[in-house]
Amino acid sequence: MPSRIAFATLTVLVLAAGTAAGQPSTTTTVLPPPPQNYDWKELSHINGQLVPVGTKVEYLLHYKKTIISANPIGWIVGLYGVSVSHALNDNLAVRADVNYYKPVGTQTDGYEVGLSLPIYFRRTYLGAFVEPGVILRQWNDTYYDDTSAREVSASPATIGPQCLIGWHWSWDSGFNLAIAAGVGRNLNASGNDHYDGEAEIFGNGYMRIGYAF
Repeated sequence: MPSRIAFATLTVLVLAAGTAAGQPSTTTTVLPPPPQNYDWKELSHINGQLVPVGTKVEYLLHYKKTIISANPIGWIVGLYGVSVSHALNDNLAVRADVNYYKPVGTQTDGYEVGLSLPIYFRRTYLGAFVEPGVILRQWNDTYYDDTSAREVSASPATIGPQCLIGWHWSWDSGFNLAIAAGVGRNLNASGNDHYDGEAEIFGNGYMRIGYAF
């Protein structure tokens, strides 16, 4: 009898051990946190998610609305201008620019005034855009008139629509770069004797570096 009791007890212990071995382990291994060798204040991140330096503006819905820009290359060759843009909403801006032309090594000078509505496909001041607008130009030129056999000064003015396609880059600092190219049309070029040799359709474009605030 005692041997039967001992055998039954041993059987129960073996079965219990087997059941315990079949159960998943409840022990959780706690890994040490990664070493922090830079303070978060020294890193570019949004809510703890690392982003490349200068690119937070690509993720933010709120952005600086107004940009003042100019073409530094133009100032070197005699094309002096300034442009002001203001965002109307997340995809539309209004831009006005004034330019004075005095190309180096020529007797020609004049001015150009433009007003346009850049339409951004992604978000205002980021990425691709199409820019319809209107442009007014006036030139003061001195040329030799074969009929009168003398030099003549003329101040022709033209006005008409234009449409440009471009790309805009913006950075967290507020600095930004925009380039665009397209075509325009001089609506009153025909009938202006000084523009008889000029095409009614003309190419136009710009590269501007600006600061947003």
